[in-house]
Amino acid sequence: MSKRPVSSSILISASCHNQVELLKAQEVGCDFVYLSPVLSPISHSASTHLGWDRSADLVNRSELPIYGLGGMTASDISTACSVGLHGISMVSELWNSKDPAYTVGEIEKKLLAFHV
Repeated sequence: MSKRPVSSSILISASCHNQVELLKAQEVGCDFVYLSPVLSPISHSASTHLGWDRSADLVNRSELPIYGLGGMTASDISTACSVGLHGISMVSELWNSKDPAYTVGEIEKKLLAFHV
């Protein structure tokens, strides 16, 4: 793909794992990207992850908003924001929760406390 496949009135994103993919997403006109895996996700625990330092480096090299995927929990919110991620996915935390509604409430409290 060498150009944006849809009108600019429709948001598009890409899943990226390295600098080459981030540059391609930018080249084709993505509005934002998902970077993964930042940490080791529960579904792929044996796979190599980027880690915080490499994620920060990729964020600093990109002009696009980047959302982190892979192995993160609410306790990672402040670190994720400090490395420049625009947000994170916490699928594993919700998936493993005995009370997802409570967990969402706790995540919301942490987000609000961080952004005050």
